[in-house]
Amino acid sequence: HDPTFLASGSREGILKVWRLGSSEGEEQEGVEQQQTESTTTIECVHTFEPSAKKDDGKPESVTSLAFAPVGVDGDCALLAVGLESGLIELWQVPPTNDDEDKTKQEPRLLLALEPDLCHVATVTKLSWRPLRASSGASNNV
Repeated sequence: HDPTFLASGSREGILKVWRLGSSEGEEQEGVEQQQTESTTTIECVHTFEPSAKKDDGKPESVTSLAFAPVGVDGDCALLAVGLESGLIELWQVPPTNDDEDKTKQEPRLLLALEPDLCHVATVTKLSWRPLRASSGASNNV
């Protein structure tokens, strides 16, 4: 997956995907070799809710997140979301949410695991198995 992505989830049931970047300081006119200072930037590129809802219609609390080590459908990330109810969802996350892009892509639910396959209590940690270097696996699922 893209290492510049950061995901956060809240008890209010909101998921946010952030993109880390850097911006260079501006060069001064008339200076041949101006060193620029790099600054880390962060931009929220997606905000969405899990598909699972509580009895009152509000989204389930997000309690754990994990990006898969490989992407899906080209450059989209695969994000596992653990919920307070014990449910797990898999989301396809496009790399950007550029307002100028006429084909704006939103995160898409790929799979909501059946409740009888999930946990009976809060999912507190998710982890993907690392890829082996010698496995010959492709970068996409």
